[in-house]
Amino acid sequence: MKYTQLGHNGPTVSQIGIGTAGFGAVWDGEPMTDEETAHESLSDAEERGITYIDTANNYGLPSGASEEIIGRWLADVDRSGFVLASKAGQDQFGTERRSGYSRRNLRYQIEQSLE
Repeated sequence: MKYTQLGHNGPTVSQIGIGTAGFGAVWDGEPMTDEETAHESLSDAEERGITYIDTANNYGLPSGASEEIIGRWLADVDRSGFVLASKAGQDQFGTERRSGYSRRNLRYQIEQSLE
């Protein structure tokens, strides 16, 4: 696996990441990637040296399900080597979360993601 440093003083991250848009998502009424399969995928990525996890606070149904699945997996591994990239501002499907790009909404969504 090849790695790169983010910025001059940032963390080192794998040049290949794992995308998690399907974690906890539903397509045509069928689950795309259930939690067990998602955890297997994350473990497989870890074994291959992938340290970059891409997610968003509107992935999954309800929105945020992907982040929650990742969070439960991270609780059982050494998370110090991972870099998570999330997004904020998009509509939050099936939740009461605020959307939009105002400072207040972004701060709220970031706090929700960190939970």
